[in-house]
Amino acid sequence: MFISPSLPRPKTTTKPGQQRSRLPLIEHPFGYVYRSIWHNHFWEMLSIIWGDRQTSKPHCHQISFNLTRVQSGRILERKYRISGGQLVVASEQVLTAGQWTWTLPFQVHELIGLSDRSQTLHFYFPSRKSTVHHP
Repeated sequence: MFISPSLPRPKTTTKPGQQRSRLPLIEHPFGYVYRSIWHNHFWEMLSIIWGDRQTSKPHCHQISFNLTRVQSGRILERKYRISGGQLVVASEQVLTAGQWTWTLPFQVHELIGLSDRSQTLHFYFPSRKSTVHHP
C-alpha cells in the first residue's frame, strides 16, 4: 500500500515495551484506539480496543451495513430509534468474546466497553471511508 509522504501522519499509540505493528493504532477523540486493517470502495475492516466504559457515542454508518465480532472482553451495544425528535434506546445487549452483532444502514447504535482492553472486529459494506473519518 502506498502512503503519500505529504499526508499528515495520524496520532499513534504504543505502550512501553510494545512492538509497533506495520498498521498503527490510532487514538480516537473518544479515547478508544483502532487499527484500520483493510479498506477499499466495497468493504472495510478495522479492529477497536476499548477501555472500561469507553464509548463510541450514538452514531450511524450512513449507507454501510456493519458486522461486529467481539474478539475479547465484554461490550454493551445499544440500538436507538427516534421518538418525538429524541433518540430513545430501542434495545441493549451485552456481547462477549465470539459473539456477533450487526447494524443496518442508517441505524443509530452505540458500543461501550465493559471491561478493560475489550477488542472488537468491524466489517462495513460498502466502506465508510468516503464519508466518515473515525469509526
